[in-house]
Amino acid sequence: MDELTVPYDLTIASAHRSPQRVRDFVHQSVKRGIEVFIVAAGGAAHLPGVVAAETILPVIGVPIETPALKGVDSLYSIVQMPSGVPVATMAIGSAELKTRLCSRRKFWL
Repeated sequence: MDELTVPYDLTIASAHRSPQRVRDFVHQSVKRGIEVFIVAAGGAAHLPGVVAAETILPVIGVPIETPALKGVDSLYSIVQMPSGVPVATMAIGSAELKTRLCSRRKFWL
């Protein structure tokens, strides 16, 4: 993102360990004018769904490769979000793709 001079915020939070922090961050980001959320998650990969449940803004889930299942578990978790919780899904570990996709937007990573 720095290479493309796109403004962004970066934070580390957990849908399981710090759910209130996630909610607060999403709501504060919306007030600051963030336009899209890019959310990387591994394993059960609940974070993109938690973010999508808190906003009507676009959420892009990026599955992180995990040692046990090479990220397939993360991919399935993100791509199978329940109806009403739309989350776009990128390829496993697709940092370059997500950067290009949002190169003209403010977003949260």
